[in-house]
Parts: sequence; C-alpha cells; structure tokens
Amino acid sequence: MQKNPFQLPCDVDIVKHPSEKNSKSSAIHCKIVAPEQTRVFDVPDVFDYSSEVSADGEGSSVLVFPSPSAVSIEEFVRTRGPIKRLVVLDCTWFQVHMMQRIPQIQGLPCVSLTKYRTAFWRPQHNVDESGLATIEAIYYALKEYQEFGLRRPYQGEFDDLLYWFFLTRNHVDMKQEEYRKRMLDCAQPAGIPEAKINKSSG
Repeated sequence: MQKNPFQLPCDVDIVKHPSEKNSKSSAIHCKIVAPEQTRVFDVPDVFDYSSEVSADGEGSSVLVFPSPSAVSIEEFVRTRGPIKRLVVLDCTWFQVHMMQRIPQIQGLPCVSLTKYRTAFWRPQHNVDESGLATIEAIYYALKEYQEFGLRRPYQGEFDDLLYWFFLTRNHVDMKQEEYRKRMLDCAQPAGIPEAKINKSSG
C-alpha cells in the first residue's frame, strides 16, 4: 500500500460534538487529506489524554483553544518543547463550553492562535469574523507550529487542507451572486414596449 506523501508537522485529533454532521464538518477535510496523521473522535468516545505517555523528546498533545491559560504556539514550544499532536474541538461556538467539560481532555495545555479573519460562509450569531471554521483553525495552527515552533518557513506544503473549504466557498459565492442578480432583475420596473412608445408619440 502506497504511503500518503502529504505530511503534516504534527498529528491532529478532532473531537466532534454529537450533533456535528460529517456532511457539514469542515474538519473532516483534514482526515481526507492526511488520513495517517488525523484521528476523529465522536463525543463521548474520546481518547483519554490523561493516560497518554510520551517518550522523551516526542512532544506533547495540546488543545487549540483560547482559554484564559492559553499561550501562543511559539511560547509553548519555547518553554515546554515540541508538539506531538494538536487537539481541536469540532462544534459551533455555542457548543464549545459544553465541549470544554469533556473529562478526557481535562488537563491538556491550551494554545491560542494569532487572530485571523474567517472565510466561512455561515456566520454564527454574536460571533465576530475572527471565529474560524474548524479546518481554518487546524490549518493556521499547523502553519504557526511549522513557522514559529519548528522555525521552518512555510511554503504552502499543506494548503490542500483548505481545498474543499474554498471550493465550497466559491460555490456559495457564485450562488449568492446569481440570487442577487435575480433579485435586481425582479426589482427593475418592466419596460414599455417600443411599438407603444412610437404610437403614443405620433
């Protein structure tokens, strides 16, 4: 069996909310692109990270979440060493507080990302444009780890993580533009036939 040539700088674990459907989950794209480095867990069947034992120099698992105790990826690597695995929560921002209480992830150190602007097409109520889709958070976390943690310049090695995300985004944009044009056409007053204009002017 041929090995997938796509290589991430660390592994990724996705912890999905019970109501998060695969058909709507952007995080599943990571499993498609990097299947050997991605694990997906559906709550409550989540890996118990408190039982995880890492060999010397292997690195730590971290939760990508902006908790009060979170530090940047750069600071985490500088003070605590390499990252073995990124753990991300796949849910809406309204479900995240429940997800934080999952027993198996308690004790995981948290890392936060630089602020980015989301390209997600389904904005959530009371969530500003820095509220990323899960696949965006995975992408930026991996990029920051490579650039600031491993000190390796990023050259687009895992841009394919966002392929389906932006393919869908472009499709949504196209449909919205078609709808906008139809609405404009419907709003314009009907034109007066040319023959009627000529008759009335004679």
